Amino acid sequence: MRCVLFLLFVAAAQSYGATCDQLTALAIQMTSVTSATQQAGADNQRYCRVVLTAMPVPDSEIHVELWLPEPSAWNGKFLGTGNGGYSSQLSYGQMRAALKNGYAVAGTDTGHTGDELRFGVGHPTKIEAWAYRAVHIMTEVVKPVIRSYYGRFAGHAYFSGCSTGGQQALSEAQRYPADMTALSRVTRVTTGCA
Repeated sequence: MRCVLFLLFVAAAQSYGATCDQLTALAIQMTSVTSATQQAGADNQRYCRVVLTAMPVPDSEIHVELWLPEPSAWNGKFLGTGNGGYSSQLSYGQMRAALKNGYAVAGTDTGHTGDELRFGVGHPTKIEAWAYRAVHIMTEVVKPVIRSYYGRFAGHAYFSGCSTGGQQALSEAQRYPADMTALSRVTRVTTGCA
């Protein structure tokens, strides 16, 4: 009986996967899917690059990139990546390495552009986004995209970062411990730099 139910679940999950371009039609609360395009990465690895814009509170605009390997190359896992210093720069090197290893991988600009703290002068919600909200929002908005593309949620979820990324990881684990566990069975938070 268990085997039959498992096989039915797998068949249903595989039949509900959306194509990359169909992801732009997703309705996610306070978030728009700006684009979803097929890309060719290292070694001509094909992936779906999804760009999202979340506006969870007034004076807050958080940009997220999610890279989804083709379903046949996905390892069933999600990796969130951290930032450094006050920088809004995504960790593209880390994202490329994770993608090559089959991860659905995401990064965020933490709700601002640039690498200096001036973005926060007179904008306390932007400081909150940089300090903790952006990683939480990133994790929340990628869940339905992953589910729509693969027909199931990630089986495991991880977050990796050093410097400010390490602080983001610890803040995420302390403030929103269910973010990764609601997405997965196993959570790993990495805070050290190699």
